[in-house]
Amino acid sequence: MKTDYTEMFNYVKERLAGRDVEATYIDRFPFRRRSNHTWRVFKWAERLVQQENLPAELDHEAVLVAAIFHDVGYAIKPEMRTHDEHAVYSVQVFDEYAADHPFPPEQTERFAWLIRHHSDKQRMKEPDIPLDLLLVMEADIMDETGALGMVWDCLYVGTKADPSYEKALEHLQQYSGAFLLDNPMVTPLARRIWEKKQNLIHEFLDQLAEDLWLGDPG
Repeated sequence: MKTDYTEMFNYVKERLAGRDVEATYIDRFPFRRRSNHTWRVFKWAERLVQQENLPAELDHEAVLVAAIFHDVGYAIKPEMRTHDEHAVYSVQVFDEYAADHPFPPEQTERFAWLIRHHSDKQRMKEPDIPLDLLLVMEADIMDETGALGMVWDCLYVGTKADPSYEKALEHLQQYSGAFLLDNPMVTPLARRIWEKKQNLIHEFLDQLAEDLWLGDPG
């Protein structure tokens, strides 16, 4: 039976909305929504699993299911003590979903394992990292970078007192610009996409500084 990813995503969205945790740190980022992040990570995962030269035995479904459930743990415990704590609760929500949507036992176990470990980003450069886990991590990191990351930075500056173009540039340099200095991606397609994002933001920052006539004596 074909997996209904839209139904699965709607389940996650409803769980997040039910606990009123759609907004992430609403006092700081009132424009962000967890379900939107989830959907974009899913779409990145869809793109990454279709790249050339991946092993035929790669379980695409495992990558896509993990992408949908990776952050739903916030529906159980919105405030986490550690960054990866939400993954533990995300597995709990997935287990509840799987109880009513039976998958083969070995597949269910793999889905849960990927969800549980998606935050272990330090493993990305390990030569023996499982490919399905790597793809989930790449999809997660890919979101809200590049053009979207720059929009986030500018929107954030706009929520602060006395915003200005110069403050926006400074914030962009400190966050989106700095985050994109290195390329954490491993698979060939992900590396190419990240390089494109790097080129975009570096060109934008140079152009914005020029438009603001920074360093010009007037």
